[in-house]
Amino acid sequence: MLKRTYRSIREKGLSRTYQSVISVLEDFYFELKYGVTTSEIVRREDLDISEISKEHSEEYKPTRIRHFRLLIKGLELPEESVFVDMGSGKGRVLLMASMNNFKRVTGVEISSRLCEIAINNTMKFEKKLKRPIHIEVVNEDVLQYKIKNDENVFYFYKPFDNFVMETILERIKKSICERPRKAWLIINNFIPFSALIENKYKFRTIKKFIYGGTEFAVYVID
Repeated sequence: MLKRTYRSIREKGLSRTYQSVISVLEDFYFELKYGVTTSEIVRREDLDISEISKEHSEEYKPTRIRHFRLLIKGLELPEESVFVDMGSGKGRVLLMASMNNFKRVTGVEISSRLCEIAINNTMKFEKKLKRPIHIEVVNEDVLQYKIKNDENVFYFYKPFDNFVMETILERIKKSICERPRKAWLIINNFIPFSALIENKYKFRTIKKFIYGGTEFAVYVID
């Protein structure tokens, strides 16, 4: 732990290292408070998906709660927006999104095992909050998911390669052409996709957010 901290200070500086440490503590507190299990990484080779799907996927790794919370707080998203997490894993981002003013929150995840964990986490979270939360977990390959005409906030945490990402972006763009609306893309670890999004699709960058060891970009399609 100390070695990692010293290395982080050298590479990222004291401020970002402090932010990372605080973020780890907030993740721990969140799971303890709500009785959910979202932290443990699942390696790509251990996912219960086909070998072909594994070629285009990444390991399951959760978004830091503090990072997501601060980012969403700083965005001026319309009330009653519909949030979709593409590659939602164990559902951590879905839980966080449900605490904001979204009309509906959907997670799309190909792994049946991760979906079962996400649904269980949602039930525990709802019980702790003592109120219903509008979360839907869809056990489906994102390449097969049909974009609904009111979905306007799309979240990604680098769960795919460029081939899958480009296919999803094409479908989002097609949906917006068919049903014109303003839409937002929120990308955690955006650098591998920045050329694709900014140069090919010409989506407008409205925010880049660096916190701890994480780099977000927010794009608008209008």
